[in-house]
Amino acid sequence: VPARLSDNPHLDQEEYEQNLYELDPVTREQLLRGDWQITERGDILTTYSEPHTVITWSQFSAIFGTDHIPTHWLLGVYQDWGATEGHPCVTSWFATASENTAPVNGVKMAGSVFLYRGLTMTDCTMRDVAERIKTAMLPHGEISRARRWQMSHEALSERLGYNREHGLPFQAWETGKTRGITQLKTAFELSDVDKPNPFRKELFGHPSLYLIVDDSEYRYPKTDAGLVRHRTEIPAYHWNTLKSGEMMTTLLPYPLFNDAIDGLRAAAADYWPQAKKLTKEERIQN
Repeated sequence: VPARLSDNPHLDQEEYEQNLYELDPVTREQLLRGDWQITERGDILTTYSEPHTVITWSQFSAIFGTDHIPTHWLLGVYQDWGATEGHPCVTSWFATASENTAPVNGVKMAGSVFLYRGLTMTDCTMRDVAERIKTAMLPHGEISRARRWQMSHEALSERLGYNREHGLPFQAWETGKTRGITQLKTAFELSDVDKPNPFRKELFGHPSLYLIVDDSEYRYPKTDAGLVRHRTEIPAYHWNTLKSGEMMTTLLPYPLFNDAIDGLRAAAADYWPQAKKLTKEERIQN
């Protein structure tokens, strides 16, 4: 039976949360949410640094002057289909900064990728998920800007439903149990370590992939607004244990608790949504 922070009224919960935030994300989720399905720290995405990678919408707005993705950036939508607690449906939205995006304090921002929305659903139908996707994307005209719609290859009936009934042009992503891992590790790897992070000047270095979350869930992610599923899976993602006599060449990721990661891997393998090109006038000016 999980024991959560909220189950103990005698603790100073705010102070305890702040102390837990100093721990690694895996231990934090174990202690804060009683989430013991995360039994070990990951050994795959070792380049991931949450302080450098996770930013708030306020921090994003301070740089780009908008509290949503700029309307000229191109997007990609990736979904790992599922409908159970053990294997939920996780949809991830990515945006790539256009080629005319200005540097920040000497750090190039053009081509930077932002995971800006997540949707985790269980006990759901394709129609339920489609309606949530359209509700999220219609206000800022995102559907027409999404250049890639990819989902897990085994979900054929759901994919047909998205296409025929809802006009969401999902296609099956390529299979491969390790596909995209190298690209994802590279995206989390810190560059320009001699320069301040564009969003947190007290830190040095920056990834090429950022996660944007609501300000209220920056320290303690609880829902999709804090990308809780993504932020929990990333540091826990690990290689499966080899059986006696197996070669290292057969090493594969642990096949559970990877629903958000599978979407991340697929997007990384596609090298994210393409950055919108410079106009002819911009090319001449450059």
